[in-house]
Amino acid sequence: MKKIVWILGAGFSKPLGGPLLDNLFHPNVLEEIKAAFPDRTAQLDSLAARVAHYLYQWGRRADIDLHRPIETKRSAPNLPPERIWDNAETFLETLEEAGAGHAHPHLETFTKWLAKTFEKTHRSLHGVDPEVSAPDPRDILLAAKRILAAQCSAFLEHADLKAERWRPYLRWVDQLDADQAIVTFNYDRVLEVLSQQATGRLGLVRPRLQSAQCPDGIERPANGARVYKLHGSVDWRRHTPAAEDQLAEIDLPTGRGANVDPDPHFALSCERDDLALATPGPAKQDLIRTTTLRFLWDAAEKEIKDAEVIVFLGYRFPPSDTYSLERLLGAMASNQVPYLDVHSVLGPDRARPDSVRLQGLFAAIVYPRSIVPPFPENRPEGPQTACNLVSQPMYVEDFLSVITGRRLRSDPWRQVEGADQ
Repeated sequence: MKKIVWILGAGFSKPLGGPLLDNLFHPNVLEEIKAAFPDRTAQLDSLAARVAHYLYQWGRRADIDLHRPIETKRSAPNLPPERIWDNAETFLETLEEAGAGHAHPHLETFTKWLAKTFEKTHRSLHGVDPEVSAPDPRDILLAAKRILAAQCSAFLEHADLKAERWRPYLRWVDQLDADQAIVTFNYDRVLEVLSQQATGRLGLVRPRLQSAQCPDGIERPANGARVYKLHGSVDWRRHTPAAEDQLAEIDLPTGRGANVDPDPHFALSCERDDLALATPGPAKQDLIRTTTLRFLWDAAEKEIKDAEVIVFLGYRFPPSDTYSLERLLGAMASNQVPYLDVHSVLGPDRARPDSVRLQGLFAAIVYPRSIVPPFPENRPEGPQTACNLVSQPMYVEDFLSVITGRRLRSDPWRQVEGADQ
């Protein structure tokens, strides 16, 4: 049976209410999160959280009341001459660099203004008059990650799987099997929610420290499709195992791992170093290299190298994420199956820049394979190293509604007629 690998991006969760990259940290996000988590707003009311949200809007030259988020009487700094960051990924990357001591001219302008704003005593957010100092850049970064985690969780609060929007996803999950794997870059828990409804159809591949029982550093589910969350998850907590749990030969510099926390919303109140989210910036590669996430990446690459069908659902390789692009496309380039069937699903407009770019990337990495139609009239003779690149003119929910695993596994060389294959 043909092996299928599904690669998921933010567009996969969008029909369910998940945020796209351009919608993260939007002007009303703090109010939206507080409405979803009314009993867990302490950290979202913090000065660091308000400054993080304020800073994002300032760097995007947003037309909002820049005074309200941090309640200061001083005039806001002049807006930068152009956008500093186009989306949340470049914003988080800049914060990471600032926390690591790297200079950024526009960020320095904001930081100087921020320090001046808080250098005198004035009313705090809680009506007291202590000396208030500007938050540490690392606390601003943590607050930004908390906002990100909360926004990627809020849309799943009180999710009703009987609602119509969930039907294509439940149909898709129902056809998953052990010959399929899912590689996701989403922080949300959509797949975990689906797994509770379809027991045994998919299971999370968990990062573990290497041991005799776990030689490759991962724990695979007993059955069903394997799920690899390569950028971590909103409910993953970093931890340092006890000394007796570590092997002398382990080659991870920190020996740190990532466990699923019993509280799916622990990110709203966790400590600075607890979040296991591989957000953009210098710390991302360090997180992957120095924790057990490294084993997930290695195993996911092997799945792609062995796949006969690869389907990209709502994932476009964001230009800011060159690390993921290099590793995934490198795995596709190393794929040696005789016929590789590749599908991308980014919406009905195949002339959009994202769709055109993705097809260009695919065509570049599959060379010297010959690119052939999915069902040529005459099957070529002899051994083949060919591929089929299809940009599907559908939304994700459309694709999940009409395409089955059986159809993806049908013989690509034979003209198929009739209904669902």
